[in-house]
Amino acid sequence: MSTINGPKQFDRRRLLKGAGAAGLALGAPMTRSMRTSAQSGELVFLTYAVYSDPVLVDGFTDQTSISIVPENYGELDEMVTKLRARGGSGYDVVSVASNLTKQLFDEGLILPIDTSRLSNWSSLNPAFGTAAYVQTGTEGQVSGVPTVWGPEGLIYRTDLVDDPVDSWAILWNENYKGQISAIDYGYEMILIAALYLGYQDELRADPIVFSDEQFDNIKNALIDQKQLVNRYWSDVSEAEAGLASGETVATIGRILFQTDLENEGIPVQLVAPKEGTQGWCTSTCIAAGSQNIDAAYEFLNYVISPDYGLPLAESMGYPSSSSVVLSMLPEDVSARMTFNDPNIVESMIWWQAAGDEQRWNDLWNEVKAS
Repeated sequence: MSTINGPKQFDRRRLLKGAGAAGLALGAPMTRSMRTSAQSGELVFLTYAVYSDPVLVDGFTDQTSISIVPENYGELDEMVTKLRARGGSGYDVVSVASNLTKQLFDEGLILPIDTSRLSNWSSLNPAFGTAAYVQTGTEGQVSGVPTVWGPEGLIYRTDLVDDPVDSWAILWNENYKGQISAIDYGYEMILIAALYLGYQDELRADPIVFSDEQFDNIKNALIDQKQLVNRYWSDVSEAEAGLASGETVATIGRILFQTDLENEGIPVQLVAPKEGTQGWCTSTCIAAGSQNIDAAYEFLNYVISPDYGLPLAESMGYPSSSSVVLSMLPEDVSARMTFNDPNIVESMIWWQAAGDEQRWNDLWNEVKAS
């Protein structure tokens, strides 16, 4: 979710200021009393840079004396490659998007989670704890701890787009040829094309399986779209820069895009397309090669606590999977994160495993080579 799951630190000074405000809201650390006997040391965290930001993880070190050593990746494909190359060794905890948890679990690269060791597990929104991308393997096995999620919508320049924007179809609108950008992540682009083409039922299946005819239609739609695209971006800063300059008038977007750009005075609007809003959830998982399992469990419990979840929301713009955290947010902040739809968790089309991963990869490569 690509770096769609890993936004840049757009304004470090503003970020730290926001984190300070979040700290005031937090008051005394709420997880300090949950400290266990895990030895002091360090945890290697394979993740996007935003999820290992000191604003989020330094509190864990303060509470446990366990240092977080980040190894950041830029794209999900990079994360998968690193885990496979080492067989899961060399890492302790890893951020995994919902379309990849089953795959990595089945490959033995992440370990099953004993939720009885997580006092904060009961604070999760039940929709996350029981999701198919969490309940993997045999009955009762959990692959990771749902930590952060978000809807993927359309973002556009309100001063540069004349047509009403309520559909993914704007990404195929020839009136904006050369003014549309898209993400260089085949999985997500295939989902968007499928939504545009009306394959919602297929997208709600686990795993996602398309017929031969549907694959052909998706490929042709993406090839047609390529003629309109000015760039495929793999970095959020690149996507935001295109919108800020006006070179791009519409692209795939998320809450942080709108927050960042509005703070810079750029007139943009993020909308939920009528065909459906796609959504992702990133779980924090234990790598198969972890040498510090007790500390890893402490960290998994921490990332679903208010100590992590509140600054994640208030400073980074990401909703937590914890119902407790969301209930602590100001109403306007919570509404913005959910596209003003209190039932969005139930209505979104979630990223799930691709039924034929290689065919999806081949399709995207064909589109880019066309």
